[in-house]
Amino acid sequence: MLSYIIAVAVFFPLPACSLERKKERVVDLVVSKQLQSTQQLLLLATMKFMKLGSKPDIFQTSDNVTAVASDLVSDISIEVDGHKFLLHKFPLLSKSECLNKIMKGEKGINKDEVVLPDFPGSVESFEMCAKFCYGITFTLNAYNVGAVRCGAEYLEMSEAIEKGNLIFKLEVFLNSSILRGWKDCIICLQNSKSLVPWAEDLKVSLLIR
Repeated sequence: MLSYIIAVAVFFPLPACSLERKKERVVDLVVSKQLQSTQQLLLLATMKFMKLGSKPDIFQTSDNVTAVASDLVSDISIEVDGHKFLLHKFPLLSKSECLNKIMKGEKGINKDEVVLPDFPGSVESFEMCAKFCYGITFTLNAYNVGAVRCGAEYLEMSEAIEKGNLIFKLEVFLNSSILRGWKDCIICLQNSKSLVPWAEDLKVSLLIR
């Protein structure tokens, strides 16, 4: 950028003071961007996080469909906010009471296509809940823990269906890490605004805490 300004000045001479001011603006812009990058790195370095799962990521996404790279053919399709997940019943049913109820249906008939209306959070938060069922590694932090917590509540991933389930692990992370630091608390709050009333009911929101 600086070399460009100098080149233009050769063909269209500017007053010395004007050229100096432009040079100062370029330098200020570069310094400002460097400071922003440094602040972001420092924030990430001090942010609390927790990794769950131990298996490699076998989820593959193409357009609005996410499938599992496996020799086993998918036997359940779950739609969240227009995005389809082609998954397997066994790992999901072992962790989610909600999916147990939905798949069996009122008449006890197994379903292989499920739509989750008004799922709290996002497609990404459901994907993390699904990865937990498969034991796939993913990372929680102040930006996503609120949405995943609400999604886990929607899916009823509680101790009633399995010990050490997702809700329990998320509560431990929230209480022992996220809510013990102002920066993480503020980020969690800001990213939980769109989750009302779920966040309020679950006391994810700091206003409730």
